[in-house]
Amino acid sequence: MSDSGDHSEPNSATSSDSPTPPLQSTAHFYDDATVRIIVEHTVFAVHKSLLKKFSKYFDTMFTGQWREAQALGIKPEVSQKQPVHAIAVSDVTTGALEQSVEAIEDSNVPADAEKVEAIERPDVTVAPLLNEIFLEDLDGEHFESFLDIIYEFNVNLITLNVSKLLGILFTSEYLLADRIFNATKFALRAIKKDWRNIAEFVRGLHGYKEPLAPCLASIRSECVEFFRNAMQYEDRCIRVLHFAESYHYPELLTDEFKEKWPRKPFLDLSFQNLSIELQHRLLMKLTECTCGKAEPKGHAATCPRNPTS
Repeated sequence: MSDSGDHSEPNSATSSDSPTPPLQSTAHFYDDATVRIIVEHTVFAVHKSLLKKFSKYFDTMFTGQWREAQALGIKPEVSQKQPVHAIAVSDVTTGALEQSVEAIEDSNVPADAEKVEAIERPDVTVAPLLNEIFLEDLDGEHFESFLDIIYEFNVNLITLNVSKLLGILFTSEYLLADRIFNATKFALRAIKKDWRNIAEFVRGLHGYKEPLAPCLASIRSECVEFFRNAMQYEDRCIRVLHFAESYHYPELLTDEFKEKWPRKPFLDLSFQNLSIELQHRLLMKLTECTCGKAEPKGHAATCPRNPTS
């Protein structure tokens, strides 16, 4: 083999190898911001006082109680006396979010160290002097939706689509933003699962890492229950199996539901969308005797081996 070609090592200092700097958020990058939050490839310039108001996660972080902050020698922040506008999330039992504008100021009173435990969060990197905070386990689009709620004046969670609500639910649980979490949970519960929206739920859940966070795991369980009930109807069974294969619901593919499979699955249009293996399992059911007759004749009318069935 000829060595005449150029086999020199690529220059590690070239621009193509350098990390891509995060992009400024077009929705939440304020001139008077007091902290920068970097999520995925987006940097948000926002206000500490506002984050602390709605999130115990940030409240604990900014009071210097986390081990990451202590290890870096970061002192609890002092009040900046800078008013910021926010919305107040109403009691979720009312079924709606009341929007009201209120002025928020950082407190002059230091945090009580006995009431705030030092929490170890290896997935958070706090830069020196708290100029920037990197959140590695959150989605940039979902974090932006979370900020929309605490910054915008006219937010009605009921009008948001399922995917966005799931993102806000996960983000608010992660950030310990209880009021937003409860309001979002209420909005999702208000959406009755049916064949018009079940695809939105399973597709929305499919994008999260396993094991799912508790809030998402409970919604997945509700989807499983919906599919279990749908399996009672022969004309919906193949559709359920298609969802189960496409979005990883293995509990719906077990032999537990074998007796509920349709006698002629190939008549369903969704049959062709199933894997070859599952198609084979469904077709093999056609040859199984369900009435206990060993002889070729005399099978029950409902038995697949009855030639008239």
